[in-house]
Amino acid sequence: MNLILPRRFKRLIELPAGPLGAEISTSYVAGAAGGAGATGATGPSGPAGATGATGASGASGATTFKQFSQVITSGNQATIVFSSLPTDGSYTNLEIWLTTRDVANSGILNMFLKMNADNTSGNYTTAQVGQASGGAASFTGVASSSSGMYISPMCGVSGNANANVSTIISIPNYANTTFYKNVYARYTEQDSGTPTQRIGNAGATWLSTAAISTLTLSTTGTNFLNGSIATCYLML
Repeated sequence: MNLILPRRFKRLIELPAGPLGAEISTSYVAGAAGGAGATGATGPSGPAGATGATGASGASGATTFKQFSQVITSGNQATIVFSSLPTDGSYTNLEIWLTTRDVANSGILNMFLKMNADNTSGNYTTAQVGQASGGAASFTGVASSSSGMYISPMCGVSGNANANVSTIISIPNYANTTFYKNVYARYTEQDSGTPTQRIGNAGATWLSTAAISTLTLSTTGTNFLNGSIATCYLML
């Protein structure tokens, strides 16, 4: 079927097409980057690792100087005794340090040392003694007795109330079973009265190769004054 339009509508339809519009652009410019955000909260700590096992302890160092025993006299002791000294070779040398006085009302007395309860005077040599007291040194020999060998002088109570004799006795290789036992002592003492200082050395030998297990100290006066001190030390 043919459609007949009025003239005015036909003119509108036949008008020439207008120019095309501009093409829409699809390009764009990136915006500036945003700033970094705040740091987040720290997370919880992980559990602690197990403690490692403790390593083995190192070996103990050797003791080179040991206090074996100490005697502080009381009850008017006539002797000072150190017994059960080790003779298995664990220690080599021995020393006794003394600060002593006799209760006798006398001036200068003597102190003796006996080994292993040996009462035979002939088993101890005469002690050789060198000492000085306000002058030139003098030398003499002091015979042994059933109390053993002479070690040092001993002061009594007739002089200065606080006078005493301090003595150090050394016995090298006391447990050795090959040689006789040489004993060396050095001492310093206040004579009764003034007091005048006396210093000296003494040396003697026990004519035995037996190991020393017991030492006995005695004084030629009466007894050791209460509070006298004797300390026995052992050394490698």
